[in-house]
Amino acid sequence: LPIFYGKMKTFFQYLEIHINTKRLFEQKNKDRQLKLMPDNFKETISKAKKRKQKTSSQLKINL
Repeated sequence: LPIFYGKMKTFFQYLEIHINTKRLFEQKNKDRQLKLMPDNFKETISKAKKRKQKTSSQLKINL
């Protein structure tokens, strides 16, 4: 049983590292895409996100 536990522990550590690196790469790609976008497009996206947040908060209140 202790051997099995040790293997599980290393597996979960590996999984955690894998997930963290994947997240890091996704963030880097997002940053790169934002750099390539024209500024007015960035503003449009941020406005859309704000609008989405407003509507989702309104939906929560209605529920």
